[in-house]
Amino acid sequence: MMGAAIRSALLVNRASLVGAFVVVSIATALLTATGAWLQAGWTAAELASSSMLSALASSFAGTTLIIAVFIVASTVSTALRGRRREFALLRAVGATVAQVRQQISAEVLVVVLAAAPVGAVAGSVLAPSLTPLLAANGIVPADFALPFSPLSIIVTVAVLIPTALIAGRLAARESARLSPTAAVQQSSHEPATISRGRRIAAAATAAAGLIVAVTPLFTEGILGAASGASSVFLMIVATALAGPILVSAVSTRAATATASNSSSALVLAAANARGFSRRYAAVIVPLALLLSLGAVQSGVGVASAAATGAQLEQALGADLVVVGDGGMAPDAEAIAERSGVVAVAQTSTVAASVRVDEPDEDVPFLTEIGWEPTAIRTVTPVDSALFDPGVTAGSLDALQDEGTIAVSSDAIVFTGKGIGDSVDVRLGGGDETAARIVAIYDNALGVGNYLMAHDPDHVTASSTVVLVQTASDSADAVRAALESDGVVVLSLTEYVDAAQAGSGDQQQLSNILLFALLAFIAVAALQALATSISERRAEFELLRRSGATRAQLTAMIAVEAVFVGAGALTLGVLAALPALVGFGIGMLGNPFAAFDPLLLGALAVVVSVLPVVTMVVVGRRSMARRS
Repeated sequence: MMGAAIRSALLVNRASLVGAFVVVSIATALLTATGAWLQAGWTAAELASSSMLSALASSFAGTTLIIAVFIVASTVSTALRGRRREFALLRAVGATVAQVRQQISAEVLVVVLAAAPVGAVAGSVLAPSLTPLLAANGIVPADFALPFSPLSIIVTVAVLIPTALIAGRLAARESARLSPTAAVQQSSHEPATISRGRRIAAAATAAAGLIVAVTPLFTEGILGAASGASSVFLMIVATALAGPILVSAVSTRAATATASNSSSALVLAAANARGFSRRYAAVIVPLALLLSLGAVQSGVGVASAAATGAQLEQALGADLVVVGDGGMAPDAEAIAERSGVVAVAQTSTVAASVRVDEPDEDVPFLTEIGWEPTAIRTVTPVDSALFDPGVTAGSLDALQDEGTIAVSSDAIVFTGKGIGDSVDVRLGGGDETAARIVAIYDNALGVGNYLMAHDPDHVTASSTVVLVQTASDSADAVRAALESDGVVVLSLTEYVDAAQAGSGDQQQLSNILLFALLAFIAVAALQALATSISERRAEFELLRRSGATRAQLTAMIAVEAVFVGAGALTLGVLAALPALVGFGIGMLGNPFAAFDPLLLGALAVVVSVLPVVTMVVVGRRSMARRS
């Protein structure tokens, strides 16, 4: 009996469930692909020389997991919210609350189990397509083959199934308890109020978001800035929790203001927004998330690149920079003998791994996860006027002692380590050594988190540069003389610009990953918009019978769509604003440094246009079916 009911429900509600199927499939694909790269960064031995894959995969995995859980829960809730009357009628013919919940859980489980294999296959197939881009940025070898990762599939399914089931239970909890009379009443309007617990949760989450956003004012460095940027997730959650009362408050004022208006479309749209605040909130929040996440992620990249250049320029006091070319490292000794050269210093980068977590004897198989791939900058003995990363404790002179290291304040924050303590290091995938901390500095973005003495056995020619300080007014002559020997010479400004260009290439990779995530959110937003309109066929039919024309209904939907777009634009900007301001202050001391006007404008257009196109098209099709 229950099986027949479930099959019937799946058939009747296939439109909304197909949308949920698509969203869950995409979520599974994204999480599976991300998990595969994350596992590769942790375990693949041939990636020992990579300094970015683990960090990149970990960062993207965290964001993807949060967004996937949020979107899947929102999609399942939206798909079930319009079926209140159906669940109440099941109660009227004798179904118990437990039976209704069992049916809901079974439907959700069928959708997830059907979508998971599709998404897992798609994610496993598409994940290797990222290899050329990663190789182009030097993150993996050109011939790297991404291994198949069944663990990422298992973890993805283990996350999405309970997420969908919990969302389904919560969405249908109130509906399953409604009497048929109450369900019919709520089909004409929805209660704008939310529970006291939900109000408290919304206020607490918003307060937490604001507190996190101002973290950069009290915690300097990358950690404080990154914490500030993460406030966008808390603000969006607060928006989702408080959405119905926010929409109701605005729409009530709009309905009052338009009560005497001669435009029937405007009056009907305002009344609909006031009567169905939960339905409107369900479509506004994904659009707001699209805008806020895109603005913050892009802004973080812009501000980080600018901060990297500023810190690098601040750390280097060179007039000229000679870079390695054609596999040949610059000859620092020969350059120092040139006329007009006052001082030189040689610096390079070495692929390495640093232990960030102490090994646990109870779980030895997780020991390797405690090692973080990184790049260590090596320097020769150098005057602080030529190279100064902003030392706050100790001295770089002590780096010439064997087994020493300088670390950034960001690298040891919350570790309790300081001058005299040790850091476990593997250079170039070699043996583990304990390096003693002899200096702590601030400019981690510009020069990296770790500095060691120059070691010819580990550095590569292509990563080696020679910093040159020249006598007054002799920089041009020295540059011309060096270039006549066939070496590549850059001014400090040109070198910083080149470093930022390289950072821009890596930012391009981040932008591609961000685009994939935003596309997923856009699909979920389209699904929410389409579902909310297609569920209103009976309403459109009733209005047609009451004398409303097709043109008037289309105009009403268009006005509603403008309201949705304006609401998403407002809430999205408000959710992103604290994070952008906090990150800009933390990175560059400028509250506007993390704003990317071009992308922000593009996202604003998408958020404004998407509801109009989707709602009008789906609305006209829904009217046609019943006309």
